[in-house]
Amino acid sequence: MRLKQEIGQTILAASLVISVLAFMILLVSLLGQFVSRTVFNTGLNWADELARLCFVWCSFFGAIAAWQSKALHRIDMLTRSLSGALGRAVQRLLQVAISSVLLYLIWYGSTMLWRALDQTTETLEISGAWFYAPVPVGAALMLMTTWLSGNVPQANEATRA
Repeated sequence: MRLKQEIGQTILAASLVISVLAFMILLVSLLGQFVSRTVFNTGLNWADELARLCFVWCSFFGAIAAWQSKALHRIDMLTRSLSGALGRAVQRLLQVAISSVLLYLIWYGSTMLWRALDQTTETLEISGAWFYAPVPVGAALMLMTTWLSGNVPQANEATRA
């Protein structure tokens, strides 16, 4: 049990660090673009592409952190009203449904990643796969945390405000 918690905490910490760094780079690149356009009357060619890349990484890894810490909005009226064997069965069913969606994201994201491997971005001149990598990686990490922590609506769990 302790190993599960340590893995979950490591995923949470890494997700937060990646998300925050991506957001900071996004802000700095957009601020640089703004200053360049208003003060020097010329734009930075690479700033928009870098901001878009950082937005994708920030979004997916922020979602991982929110999922792991159970900070996402949940509709759990059904599971809160059930208890006993029926409540546990519904929780497992939800866990399987969530896992199915995440497995689909892993598959589809991997497909898109492989398609973009030979594409190069216009200004940054990096592989287009960097834009798709957060999808399968993020879904895989969410899947891990789903099964490690049982991150599904719990029966009789206190209502979140």
